[in-house]
Formats: sequence, C-alpha cells, structure tokens
Amino acid sequence: MTGKPGNEGVPDPLQSVETIADQLCSTVDGDFNVRIAVTDPTPAVQKLALMVNFLLDNVRRSIDAYETQQHELMAAKERAEDADRAKTGFLSVVSHEFRTPLNGVLGGVHLLRNVKSPEAKAAADIIDQSGRRLLDMVDDLFLYIQVASQGQAEIITAPTDIGPLASEAAAFAADTLTTREVTLEIQCEEGLLLDLDNRIAARALAGLIENAALASDKGGTIRLAARSGDDGAVMEIIDSGCGMDEEMARRAATAFSTASQSSTRSHDGLGLGLPLARGFAELHGGRLEIESRIGEGTAVRLHFPRPADAAAAVA
Repeated sequence: MTGKPGNEGVPDPLQSVETIADQLCSTVDGDFNVRIAVTDPTPAVQKLALMVNFLLDNVRRSIDAYETQQHELMAAKERAEDADRAKTGFLSVVSHEFRTPLNGVLGGVHLLRNVKSPEAKAAADIIDQSGRRLLDMVDDLFLYIQVASQGQAEIITAPTDIGPLASEAAAFAADTLTTREVTLEIQCEEGLLLDLDNRIAARALAGLIENAALASDKGGTIRLAARSGDDGAVMEIIDSGCGMDEEMARRAATAFSTASQSSTRSHDGLGLGLPLARGFAELHGGRLEIESRIGEGTAVRLHFPRPADAAAAVA
C-alpha cells in the first residue's frame, strides 16, 4: 500500500525517531560522544534531536567531572598514605634515638648515688625519676606506632592469665599510683585466659591505670576488674575521679590529645593512654568502650571475643 498522493519525498517522523533511537544505541557501551543527526526538517523531530544532544552533553560533562574527581581523590589518598608512612618512620626513628641516650643517662645515675653528698643523691633521684618517665613515654610512643599501623603490626599472642597480667600492669603504673597516693584494687576472675600479646597488653592496661590515677583525687581508689561472659571477656578500669563529657572523652581517645587541651592542664603526657588501649583491643578483635560523667568518674572497658571469634575478627 502506498502513501497519500503528494507525500512522496516527505520524511516520515516515525522513521526519524527510529533513526535517533538507533544512534542512541551506541551509548550502551559508554560512548557518550555521539551526536544525533537527522535530516528530517520537521520541527518536532529537530527539537527532539536537540534535546537528546543536550542530555548527552550533560552526561558527558558529568562523567568527565566524576573521573577528574576520582583522580584527585586517588592522588590525595596517595599523598596521605605517603605522609602517614613518613610520620610513622619519623616517630620510630625518634623513639629509637631517644631511647639510646636515655638508657646511658639512667645507667650513669648510680655513680651519682655513690657520692657522699645529700645534694648529689637528691640530684640522682631527680635524674632517675625524670629519665624513667621519659623512657616510659618513648616506649609508649613506639608501642603506639606499632598498634596504630594495624595492617603492619606483628603481634605474638599466647594464652594469658589475666590475674598476673593485671599485676604486671600495676607494677608499670606503680610510680604514678604512689605519687598520686591512689590505691588500686584488682578483682580478676580466677583462671581467666585470653589470647593476647602480653607485651602490648601490660603497657596498654598500665596506661589506663595511670589515666585513672591522674583523674582521681589523692587518697582515692581505682578498680581493675576482669570477668568472662557469654560473648567473651571484659576488662575494666573504674575510677571515681573528675569524669569527662562526650567531647572530652572523644578528645582523650585521640592520639596526642588529652581531655583538657588548655596550656594549664594539670597532667603531663603524650595522650596515648586511651588510643593505645583502643588499638590494643582492636588488634585482638575487641573494642574499647568509655562510660564517663563529669564529677562521677570514668569506666573504660575492653571487650574481647572468645579466642575463636577473635581470630575470625582479626583475619
């Protein structure tokens, strides 16, 4: 059947739309550089082709902007990773370089103690106390570097009796406890075993004990407890000291920060107690929880899964 007389040579709008659709098919493979071209002079067809080309231009510009953004994000990520590696390397070198002369200084303190002079012995005590404090800070810094780079940290776990571990941590924190005149009560479930890296565990717990002692009033009491549960085990350090609000707790859990950032804060230190404890828990498949209120004290809990669950969490 033929078209109406007089319509010979007049473009069919439906055929033109099919032509546009055929040209659009090439965009299925992601080629949005297509330009729709039609010879049909019908205004509606021309308007359709114009709008389709406008949409394709917008899609192409959006893709270009997205790709540019992805390249910038990738470059920024690489710069951040380079900076983090440089920071970690710097801190590691500094820690080592501090440790060596400090050990030499502490090793020579005993010579001053042999001098028959009260002033010399007093000076030796000050040097020994200050040197050991610096050495502890260097050790914490070096340990934090290892814990913070979780993908690179090498931990050696073994079944660890929490009772003796708590006593070892208390020994690390003994100077702070004595200075602050704070009593530490240890209440650990007998025979409680966890697969832990004992070296990191003792220092991490000691840092939490020292934090609690520093936050407590002189003559106060803090408690270190450990117990098992259905989901694993919990170790907690509880004090009845000054406490923190949410913002202070957030800052305290950030490395090289403290709950109080003022220049007149009453306690010195690198601010690694909570970050080190959190990294220690996460390295062993656990987590850290802080519960604190201003004027009521703080409870820091380390939750650890059962040994089999911990292995799965770390893997």
